[in-house]
Amino acid sequence: RELYYARMCFVRSLLMLCRLPSRCQHGGVSHQDRGARYQLSLAEAVTLCDSLGSSLANLGQVQAAQRAGFQTCRYGWIQDGLVAISRVTPHANCANNLTGVYTSARDSSQKFDALCFNYTVCPVKRFETSLWCDETLHEMQRLSLLLSPSLWLG
Repeated sequence: RELYYARMCFVRSLLMLCRLPSRCQHGGVSHQDRGARYQLSLAEAVTLCDSLGSSLANLGQVQAAQRAGFQTCRYGWIQDGLVAISRVTPHANCANNLTGVYTSARDSSQKFDALCFNYTVCPVKRFETSLWCDETLHEMQRLSLLLSPSLWLG
């Protein structure tokens, strides 16, 4: 039982690192989702950002964050009905291996993630491990076994 609780504390620590509103944040912009890839309409993205004490980022904020090192491998809603992806380094599976901020107008009912902005956050990037956070979180969600007490308690 002690091993189970120790493992749960470790998992929760990883989740807190990767899921706090300020995770992987640069210049006040953070990538947010609802626990799974591409689950938010535009209205739901606005609501999610509001619930985090933020607002949906605008294009200028995302561009400034990208210059400060913000990158994702997923598209997120921003203001004006746009979705955006921000890349600093090329990656074969992200934005066609390109760098920069790319936007596209989409129907507001389509599902993407959210790019939120909180002006009260220090404009310095919070974690060097943003890709690690995303990969670790999604692997943990995919392998829901990590959270199954029956496996750890024997």
